[in-house]
Amino acid sequence: MSRWRPKFNPEHLYFITTGALNLQRVFQRAVFRRLLVDALDCTRLQLGVRFYTFVVMPNHIHGIMQFEEACLLKNFVRDHKKWTSDRIIRQIKLENNRKALMLLQTARGYSVWEEGYLAKQVYTVDFLR
Repeated sequence: MSRWRPKFNPEHLYFITTGALNLQRVFQRAVFRRLLVDALDCTRLQLGVRFYTFVVMPNHIHGIMQFEEACLLKNFVRDHKKWTSDRIIRQIKLENNRKALMLLQTARGYSVWEEGYLAKQVYTVDFLR
């Protein structure tokens, strides 16, 4: 995933996408999709992030969002990934799903998300087509 980031502008909308580690189909199950949606809702309420749309795919998510200046895009992504990763790993351990844990194992433990994310400013309606 690209590490390039646009210069932050709170008046712009941002198209954001990020994927699961090694594009594993982690979000295929309803319980994990629910965790992602709940986390987005908490962020919306706590940080004042405006969600215009989002979609959860089996191995990645996309969203169009607007951030207030106090809530930096990079902090939102970091916190969202940390929280959801923790909850998903807990659920997998609770289910004693060793196969899933092996797929998400890294040198530093377990990880649900790949590093980085893609963020693009939405300047025009044509961008959305």
